[in-house]
Amino acid sequence: MTQLNNKTLADIVSEHNATADIFEKYNLDFCSGKLELSDSLAEAGINVAELLNELEIAIDNEPKDNINFNALSLTEISEILRNEYHEFLRDKISELTALSRKIHSKDNSETVNQIHELLLAIFNHLAPHMVQEEKVLFPYLEYMEHMVLQGKLPKPPSFGKIKKSVAGMLDDHQDSTDKLDELKRITDDYTCPDNADTDLKYFYDEIHYLDKNLRMHINIENNVLFKKARIMETEMLRN
Repeated sequence: MTQLNNKTLADIVSEHNATADIFEKYNLDFCSGKLELSDSLAEAGINVAELLNELEIAIDNEPKDNINFNALSLTEISEILRNEYHEFLRDKISELTALSRKIHSKDNSETVNQIHELLLAIFNHLAPHMVQEEKVLFPYLEYMEHMVLQGKLPKPPSFGKIKKSVAGMLDDHQDSTDKLDELKRITDDYTCPDNADTDLKYFYDEIHYLDKNLRMHINIENNVLFKKARIMETEMLRN
């Protein structure tokens, strides 16, 4: 497993999805996509042998539905994002908004207030963000890839350079991950109070699930789709 040391956390998770849970356990951020595993472990003071062993077990036993996103085309990735991750998030926006209001109406504690406000802020930010991706960015990336594969030069996008558009998306994603980090902090890593009722326990579990899914969602866009798109655009402009 020494080859993992020279990969970024983002690449490891993008190729072996189950490893995301291990990085979460050790509070290692794979969404940023910048640090290689060896550098991340050195900075965090984590036992390298122990973590590598856990990664090896997860990879050796990964489920059949694991997706190596780095091996997919832009079109394949955008379809998965649109049909799975965006649909999941839309469903969760509806479900958790209603549940958050229900809990907030009977529990006016500071923690519940903060959770409610953070969730609404994330949802209000990401709802139009997803529409922009689906209506503008994803279709162009699919068109660009189609033209490049045919050996043709695609028309420039109506929104300017891909790099500039992606930069705005990255800012949105950073805002969302910052809010997820705050949710983790105020809930003590989604640890429900001992005296919590059934609704609150379910609420905490679903927020945790949202956190996991949204971080993977952001990782796929930031560190696979956008990365591939920027590389393709750079090579296209160079020719």
